[in-house]
Amino acid sequence: MDLPTKHRMYVKIEHKPFYLKQCLPNLSCASGQTFTKRDELRNISSSNGSGDADVDFELSSLTEDGRVLDNFDKGGSLLPTVDDANAAEENDNVSALDMKNGFYGDVRSLDQNISYRYDPQVYVDLYKNMTINDVSKKTTDSPPVIIIMAQWRFGSSVFGELFNQNSDLFYLFEPLYTTTELRKQKGIGLFTPESRQNMSRNILRKLSRCQFDPDFVKILGGWGGKNKNKAICKASRRCRIKSTGWMSGLCRKYKGRVASKLIRVDLELLRPLMVDDNINLKIIHLVRDPRGSALSRIKYKLSYSGKISPTVRSQVPKHGRLKPLNLFSVTPETGQTVRGMCKWIRKNAVVSPDLLPTWLQSRYYLVRYEDFADTPLKVTQDLYRFVGIPFKKEVQDWVIKNTRKTVRKNDLFSTHRNSQVAATHWIKDLTEMEVGQIEEECKDVLELMGYEPYSQLIHQEKSTR
Repeated sequence: MDLPTKHRMYVKIEHKPFYLKQCLPNLSCASGQTFTKRDELRNISSSNGSGDADVDFELSSLTEDGRVLDNFDKGGSLLPTVDDANAAEENDNVSALDMKNGFYGDVRSLDQNISYRYDPQVYVDLYKNMTINDVSKKTTDSPPVIIIMAQWRFGSSVFGELFNQNSDLFYLFEPLYTTTELRKQKGIGLFTPESRQNMSRNILRKLSRCQFDPDFVKILGGWGGKNKNKAICKASRRCRIKSTGWMSGLCRKYKGRVASKLIRVDLELLRPLMVDDNINLKIIHLVRDPRGSALSRIKYKLSYSGKISPTVRSQVPKHGRLKPLNLFSVTPETGQTVRGMCKWIRKNAVVSPDLLPTWLQSRYYLVRYEDFADTPLKVTQDLYRFVGIPFKKEVQDWVIKNTRKTVRKNDLFSTHRNSQVAATHWIKDLTEMEVGQIEEECKDVLELMGYEPYSQLIHQEKSTR
């Protein structure tokens, strides 16, 4: 790898040895040299004669899996620990985006192939011995604001129901759906990333306080998604939102216990709500096998677009369905494409609690849709342990009843489905060409999240016959 003259690097060391993969000529060090103390590395880093801590080498954490956490975005000071990096950010020495990419946005092994994989058990183990009081003490005394963070066609509607069915929670279905219409009503031009984030944060901030603007309530009341909010539908005939004051009052009856699901948001959007506003967010980050999600997106496109046009149909034999349907990549890139989906997972997934920055500790839980499909009741119990609220029998009954039903034909938004079948349909319903396209684009994400290659799955299937 060609290294820039200087680059900033943040590494969580956890008292383990670390060593230099590569050392440039102007430093008093050797590639492969091992260190056990941070001061030794600091001395090396300043040996270029300038006396500062600029670094001109590539640093690797010496772990069994060969994990490397690096960031080549900017030159600057060596910050060997997450705490050091946090302190630097507080002093405005590094942006939040640099921080995020620095210590959980980029994971590589020594040969540049990811070998540090997500293990579904790591987050389970983190909370399995904790009582509700233990979890509460690790965050704040305020009630949890539960956020399900997902991508389109990841199974988030089912995950939302795990909390919508709890009569002690005020659940709001996709409140950020309103942002586009709010922009039009307020006469705002096209969204910039910053303006969309600010509007989205404001909606979530007010949701956590049971405060709702009249424009937000008006848009929400005219949207079919309001029918998916059990608390509202229980309190009003035909799920009618009577007024801003009525909705705020209803929300307050739940004493701050709020839950919601959000599509296509980044952790960076949520960070100020936790750090600056001190909102007790509990983030459930839902990911799905890109191959399964891609199949779901194909079915959605075909169902809601009617018949495939002759032009698109003519491209399928040569390119498969993803590219002709604009589901593989577009410009500018969006989360609705395979490329955008995997970019989002790559950017946001924190595969181990060891990699969590301070502001996410005890507040983030990564879960795969496939693990829920395999053991829905167990995963639901684990999630409730994480958020720190009692697991009610009404939720248990809903899970048992609704994760084993036969999927109704063309019911793409159903929350009543055989979750195991939905998770593995792609193996039979995607062509080898389409699987190959996804695996080539998302190879690192599949490895990072522990999803096996198609060839290996087919081999296993044949060997068990």
